[in-house]
Amino acid sequence: MKTVKEPDGLLLTGINSAEEANSFSDENQSMRKNISVIIADDHSIFRNAAKTIIESHPQINVVAICENGLETIETAKKLQPDIVLMDINMENPDGFDTTALLQKEIPGIKVIGFSVHDEQQYVSRMLQAGAMGYITKTSPRSEIIGAILEVYSGRQYICREVRDRS
Repeated sequence: MKTVKEPDGLLLTGINSAEEANSFSDENQSMRKNISVIIADDHSIFRNAAKTIIESHPQINVVAICENGLETIETAKKLQPDIVLMDINMENPDGFDTTALLQKEIPGIKVIGFSVHDEQQYVSRMLQAGAMGYITKTSPRSEIIGAILEVYSGRQYICREVRDRS
């Protein structure tokens, strides 16, 4: 495992090569606008940690933090974020149903599943609901940011922890 420092000072850990780190950095440089993100999670410690991690990247802004599915849907309709980082185990409704509802209400919205679960059944269910990515809550900071950049660019992203289990 390598640690690579981006030009903006962000340390990317868990990256296998400088080339992989540069791909995140190059995409970052080519993006002209900030990426807006809503964090949806029912645990404040994960919401706050995710916000700190995400906002460490200069082109990613957390525009709202939501505690449940209904709040996430209402907030996303109002703010039209680029990405929703979605906990799958929230309530009212859960992250799977909230993702499916978001896809109906805001076509084209990009959702990344965010969970402690790394089993394929959860990943498959989130992708079927319309998510474009899936990361675990144990994913390193570089991978969380990398997932956001990849999904924002229109590519699917599944975290290494899940891919390694397959």
